Amino acid sequence: DIRVGEDSGEPTVVSGSPNFLVERLTGFLKLGFSALNLIPSGPDHAEQMERLGREVIPGVRVAA
Repeated sequence: DIRVGEDSGEPTVVSGSPNFLVERLTGFLKLGFSALNLIPSGPDHAEQMERLGREVIPGVRVAA
């Protein structure tokens, strides 16, 4: 699971600021992952999908 904006406090959720998420996701790619399955977490699913597409994914593409 992934959540943009605040730390969820859950150990199984990658969460935090957009810049932090870009760093974490890029780290997975550097470890050899060739695909990422991003499942937005929390009650505001549509907003999280929008933020991932606007604030996180472009940064991961540039960094990769």
